Amino acid sequence: ISCGKSKDDADASGTFEATEVIVSAEGTGEILSFNVEEGQVLTANELVGTIDSTQLYLRKQQIISSKKSLQSRRPDVKKQIAVLEQQIATAKTERKRVENLIKANAANQKQLDDINAQIAVLEKQLDAQKTTLETTNQGITEDSQGITIQVAQMEDQLHKCKIISPISGTVLVKYAEMGEAAAPGKALFKIADRSE
Repeated sequence: ISCGKSKDDADASGTFEATEVIVSAEGTGEILSFNVEEGQVLTANELVGTIDSTQLYLRKQQIISSKKSLQSRRPDVKKQIAVLEQQIATAKTERKRVENLIKANAANQKQLDDINAQIAVLEKQLDAQKTTLETTNQGITEDSQGITIQVAQMEDQLHKCKIISPISGTVLVKYAEMGEAAAPGKALFKIADRSE
């Protein structure tokens, strides 16, 4: 109230400060679009430009194709072991016949021993085949997980080809133009929130 009594204009000087953020490129390539002008007001997370990502996209597609190819080599365990299971079932049926023939004194013990040995060999082959197929499937699953991580890395790199304003504010300085090459760490523009 006491300051308002004077008819003289106020005379003061000072500095307004705002937190400035320099937005840098995260991707590598030609800047395909860059819609930023000094003095322009941007909102947080606003897409203001893009960096060429063609090679990254093609690499991602190649990795996805490799994953599909790997998955197609996954063996079908049930089909692979079906033959051995059928041979074991047939041998067990034959063993019952020989046992009945031995009871009727129409066959000798050696025939039964031979069939029992054949069944034992077939069962061991079945166990070995199952182990081999499970190991193969586990290896394919682990390789597939590695490829999934590679796809996620490519998606992250593709996301980094987007130029996004990290905060709401006013563009103070523009450092790059459309058509220029961008590289990680290259400053693109400076922005500050002048509302505070």
